[in-house]
Amino acid sequence: MEAAQKVIILSYHKTDGRRHPQAWYDFQLEEDGRYMLVNSTNRSQREALRAEVPAYVADSLAQIVREEKMSKYKEHYTQPDTILDGTSWSLYVRLDDQTSFSSSGYMAWPKGDGLERLNTYLGNLWKEVEGKAEVIDLWE
Repeated sequence: MEAAQKVIILSYHKTDGRRHPQAWYDFQLEEDGRYMLVNSTNRSQREALRAEVPAYVADSLAQIVREEKMSKYKEHYTQPDTILDGTSWSLYVRLDDQTSFSSSGYMAWPKGDGLERLNTYLGNLWKEVEGKAEVIDLWE
């Protein structure tokens, strides 16, 4: 990925074995040019919180994706055991050149700390904008 590329869509979801979201973030460039972050963590299945975030977030996310080589993640990671109460996660990224990739896992993750770094970044970003968030209905 070139340094000039920006993330225009990023979805990162992490759910524990009880199906409770531990992290549920959706970042997107809207048609009106605003960058929005939706957080469904610990919300009902019907609602989420949505807040505008600064434009530099698209560059920051692209930097994490590039440095952690997330575009090279396997399509799916699975632990060989048949434990059915573990953590699942998914990641989808689209860049401004329209390239995209996705990856997911159940009780297994790619090497490195890319997902934890992404989770920390999004969690800290949310803390900054949460006070300006509006409740949205996901079923509308």
